[in-house]
Amino acid sequence: MHSENGKSKEIAYLSDATKCIHQHFTKTIALKNGQKFAVVLGQQSLTYFELLHYAQQLSLDLIQKYQIQPQQIVCQCVERSIEMVIGMIAIMMCGGIYCPLSPSDPTKRVFSLMEEVHSKIVLVHNQTKSKFISVKINVCAIDIESQQNFEAFSDNDFNILSNISVNSDDLSHVIFTSGSTGIPKAVSR
Repeated sequence: MHSENGKSKEIAYLSDATKCIHQHFTKTIALKNGQKFAVVLGQQSLTYFELLHYAQQLSLDLIQKYQIQPQQIVCQCVERSIEMVIGMIAIMMCGGIYCPLSPSDPTKRVFSLMEEVHSKIVLVHNQTKSKFISVKINVCAIDIESQQNFEAFSDNDFNILSNISVNSDDLSHVIFTSGSTGIPKAVSR
């Protein structure tokens, strides 16, 4: 909601309500604002084109190397960072369901939450990957930072991303309640 002269006015953030968040980001925002800053955190920044490129690259890796399928839950356990944004968009681009995990949670809780949503894949970065290295649980921890390079995309790469079947009625994310009653509950949209 936006207030103008004391009156509330609703602002539509999607020009086409049938588009998913990542589709709107790609077609409406990134391509129109390519050289503008999309993410700024401290001394780090990415333009919309750079963010789009890295998210597309990670989503292709998730599809090709890790066989992520549409509507598969992919967890992400990263500190607040540019990589967090790249991971969120990439998960949605490959049709996955985004599930954030708190890096400050104890390892046992993180793994129980992953188990609850039946996810065997978690995106991590330098600050969080140690949480997943020495554990003897069958989880694939993918370091977002090691996936980043600036290689050109082929037509086949763009076809793969263009042919992912997701729509605005599909789940986009799963989050957990705090667990203040003892057990965290999964909530999705």
